[in-house]
Amino acid sequence: MNIIDRIFLLLTGLVAIFTIYTLITGNQSKKTVIYPIISLSVLTISGVLLIIFGWEILGLMGDGISNKLVAVVASLIPFAWAIGVVNHINKKLGKIYLPIMILGVLLITISRFSNSSEFARIIYPVFHGLAGLTIVFLPLLTFKRAGLKLSYLLVSLGGLLISTGGMALSFIMADRQLLFFSADFVLMILAPLLFLTALAYGAGLIFGVKSE
Repeated sequence: MNIIDRIFLLLTGLVAIFTIYTLITGNQSKKTVIYPIISLSVLTISGVLLIIFGWEILGLMGDGISNKLVAVVASLIPFAWAIGVVNHINKKLGKIYLPIMILGVLLITISRFSNSSEFARIIYPVFHGLAGLTIVFLPLLTFKRAGLKLSYLLVSLGGLLISTGGMALSFIMADRQLLFFSADFVLMILAPLLFLTALAYGAGLIFGVKSE
């Protein structure tokens, strides 16, 4: 990892921390902001770990830090993000969606620590796909009816950016390649992509949700 990557990761953490501070001190419902805060906190911690340990922590380089726990914790980013989106759209729906995502975390944990690759191949796409589709498409379809501002769609944009990076990483970890996303190319754009993700997500949360 070069110095430019570390600068982008540092900026990602600063944007996430600023967003968390703004959400905590703002007028939004505390029950509504808790899940975005969780996803932003995990994103910040992940960025710090990447700065310290480099890309090896992702398990892409063969002899890197074991990525079992990393994979489980990393799932909290899209899952908490998706729960936050659902709560912004419809709090009653959020109560139904929450246990589904909790189940996803539990099943992913089981798949990682039981070394069940077949089970993991089923669980990962189902729950990560559900979270990704929720983040990207639910705001597009319902933000007006939910009383959200147009700028809330930046939350969807951030989700699209991080989903693209996540899919490319998944292909690389499976020794395959998504389109032109080679391992070198993915690692070259990953840090700027995380920064743009945090920027879009933070702006959508701050400017897209009306005060309560």
